[in-house]
Amino acid sequence: MRFLKESDLQVTVWPTQSPDLNPIKNLWHILKVKFHERYTDLHCSLSKSQETIDKYGNILRQVWSELDPTVVGNLIRSMLGRVQAFIAARGDAIRY
Repeated sequence: MRFLKESDLQVTVWPTQSPDLNPIKNLWHILKVKFHERYTDLHCSLSKSQETIDKYGNILRQVWSELDPTVVGNLIRSMLGRVQAFIAARGDAIRY
């Protein structure tokens, strides 16, 4: 913090509950659920082998490519509501 101040760099103050404002956590949750569904369907086993890691990567790429773009658009459009709810909650946790 001293370096930033000495360098005259402006620092953004983040509210304590700011993760509630971030729609990316919702997207990660969707991807995680879809990954685990596909992972289970393929009867994958936990392993650190390169073959298994490659299989995980392929599953993740498939899940990402199948993601409906409207989901991302809806998350982006939800930002106004998130910010308004956060303001109304006076910085406390919100339902998003």
